[in-house]
Amino acid sequence: RAVSEAIGLRTTLHKSAAVHSAQLMQTQREAAERAERAEASLSLAMADAVDRAKSEAEQAAADLEARHQRALLDALASAAADTAASLDAVRVAAAQQEECHVAAVASLEAELAPARAHVDAG
Repeated sequence: RAVSEAIGLRTTLHKSAAVHSAQLMQTQREAAERAERAEASLSLAMADAVDRAKSEAEQAAADLEARHQRALLDALASAAADTAASLDAVRVAAAQQEECHVAAVASLEAELAPARAHVDAG
């Protein structure tokens, strides 16, 4: 009877560990996918910001003949500051998302640790 219960417990632990491992792998895949999407969004945002900065620089160059040079430099500085602020916001958002993913994976790994220890011990 004790052997049967031990086998049943071991089977249950193996099943539980397998389920938790599958959940962890799924979470890791999802985290990787979200990280890839965040990276792609960051790349797009950066390319967008560069394109905007180029367009603004081209427009500023075209306006150079009609405006005083100091006013033009002030407008370019403002556009550069806005672009830098946008890039910083995108970087912060990507870092926060990454931190969430890391925390989620760490939490799942912590939940799985006892089950893994039981399986390894068994």
